[in-house]
Formats: sequence, structure tokens, C-alpha cells
Amino acid sequence: HIESPSISINSNIIGTSNITLSCIKHKTKLIYISTDYVYPCVDGNYSEIDPLLPVNEYAWSKLGGECAVQLYNNSLILRMALCQKPFPHLKALTDIKKSYLYMDEAAEIILKLVNERGIINVGGNALSPYEFVRKTNPKVEKITLNEVNDVKMGKNSSMNINKLNNILND
Repeated sequence: HIESPSISINSNIIGTSNITLSCIKHKTKLIYISTDYVYPCVDGNYSEIDPLLPVNEYAWSKLGGECAVQLYNNSLILRMALCQKPFPHLKALTDIKKSYLYMDEAAEIILKLVNERGIINVGGNALSPYEFVRKTNPKVEKITLNEVNDVKMGKNSSMNINKLNNILND
């Protein structure tokens, strides 16, 4: 929420902190959905232990939420690049890379991770949004990053999902 940082602070930082406190009090597992944009979004193929440098205000607020969750041992942080299905836009970017997953696919994976702890990157193959969306919507049109002015995005936020694959294949 670039135009209103207080919304992001209240929901992603303060709200997450309050949920974390409640989970601690009730000894309940906490699964936090974060974003691939906590990474620097320059080189891609980021692993869970790579340095963080959020790319925009939203990502900073998600990292703030991660900080609260990290203080609770019975927690799991999932760094994800989620996409609505169907894709809600007429155009998709051709010149960035992400590890997109549709929300329904992500939900199935999350169910398999409920007993895990720590941080796990959850995503698909590194593709441009255009390449990803075109598989399910061949009519989507192309757009480039320099045509987008309303949100700051990184060039390559793709994530290394080896840890995820190892867990799922065990």
C-alpha cells in the first residue's frame, strides 16, 4: 500500500505481531505467508538463507511481519509469489522473472507443509509473468517494466525451491 503505509504497518507488522502473540499464548502453530519481494530482486534464484533487501514498501511490511514470526519457534514462514487464477490483468510483464504459483496450487502445497518449521520458498519455475500466464491465457498481451509506474518491482525475484522439493519428495 504505497499510498497508505499505515495500512501495511497495521496489517502486516502490527497485525502479524498480534497474531504471533496469540499463537504463543495458545501454543498454536503459525504459518505466515510472506513474499518473494523480501529478496533484493536482482539476480534471482534466492534461497531461504540469502540476504534480504525488500524491493518496495509492501515487501518491507511483510519483512516486518516475518520478524515477529521468527521469534516464535512453532512457526513457518512461506515466501511466495502468488498469482490469481484467472490472471486479473489484460497484460503481463515480459522482462522480469518470478517463481509464480496460482493460489489453488499453492494451497495444495501448503497443506503438505503444515508440520514444517522455519522458512521455505514456495514457488514454481523462474518465468516471466507473461510466460507463466500465457499457459492458461493465450490472449494475454505483453508489457514491459518501464511501462509500469504505479508499483516498484524487481527484475528477478525468482526463488530457489530446492528445500521445498526435498521436503515434498521425502
